[in-house]
Amino acid sequence: MILKYLIPFDRFTIDSSLSAQEASRRLQAVMKPKTYFRLFSTDGGELEGVMTPRGFRVNRIPRGRNSFNAQVIGEIDPAPGGCRIRVHMRMLVVIYAFMAVWLCGVASFMGLSPQTLQNLITTGRGDITFAAVPTGMLCFGVALTNFGFWTSANRLKASLQTLFQAR
Repeated sequence: MILKYLIPFDRFTIDSSLSAQEASRRLQAVMKPKTYFRLFSTDGGELEGVMTPRGFRVNRIPRGRNSFNAQVIGEIDPAPGGCRIRVHMRMLVVIYAFMAVWLCGVASFMGLSPQTLQNLITTGRGDITFAAVPTGMLCFGVALTNFGFWTSANRLKASLQTLFQAR
């Protein structure tokens, strides 16, 4: 699924032997209230967010300037022998919008049409930097969002699996 790497997101399920109430209590115990401006994080907390009637919205407390941090929307449902936690990870919508504008702008400089780029590659006529610089910027933008998101998402996924005692 290539879309997952062009537009970073992840969906997965955690099956736990904990009851739905115990899973909610565990999450609330480690979750700090959502703060929109944090000068320093000295209390050692890892997660911030809110509980909702059907689940939770949580993210890792930023330790640096990673704008691509994974945001988690989860639902905790009772299941036979425990509970099932359905998780959807994504970036902030503002980041998706910014990257779409930036990457579309860069892509537009690659040529007015794919035919222009194909002619450049097949005939060798024209200035290769015309296509190389925007192509490099496009690749850099995709790599930047993926690296920022997936490093955060993988840590957060491991934390949630440990917290909920995934089976």
